[in-house]
Amino acid sequence: MYQYKAVSDSIFLKCTNRELFIDFLNLLKIIYVAFIKQGLFLRGGLSYGKHFENDRITYSHVLTKAHELAEKITEYPRVVIDNDIILMSEDIKQDIIESNLVLKSGNTYFLNIIDSSNWNDIFESAKSLYLSSFEQVNKNESARMKQIWFQNYLIEMKPQECENKEKYIEFYSSW
Repeated sequence: MYQYKAVSDSIFLKCTNRELFIDFLNLLKIIYVAFIKQGLFLRGGLSYGKHFENDRITYSHVLTKAHELAEKITEYPRVVIDNDIILMSEDIKQDIIESNLVLKSGNTYFLNIIDSSNWNDIFESAKSLYLSSFEQVNKNESARMKQIWFQNYLIEMKPQECENKEKYIEFYSSW
């Protein structure tokens, strides 16, 4: 069904059954949320393509493509989904839309990890992560912008049934 491999700071997950695509997205969501709750943001790419591996070697265009998505397309903590996956999933497009697991920003698709059952936990975990690394994050504008992007994503995608929360990062402040 699914396979995984961890190498250095990367986790490779593989799903070979297209019929399980929505389930695979749910699995990615669960993993992502678990990492946030442990105080770690993830950044990744989800792609489709040729892949070969055995006990000694791995040859994979799909890993290269996923790595490029993670490194070149997304600078924020999210899992970007290759546009080719969206195009080839026309037969399950309605299922993808109804699952609410994929969002689009401009021409970029990415995994939506938020729902009404986890929003509060994710918000509190992200807030805690920011506050625990406040000094380091505010010394690094790139890290700060990633935190702000994630906060904005949380606030914009908050389910209606969840309570409102104040932003924990101010974009601007006076001296």
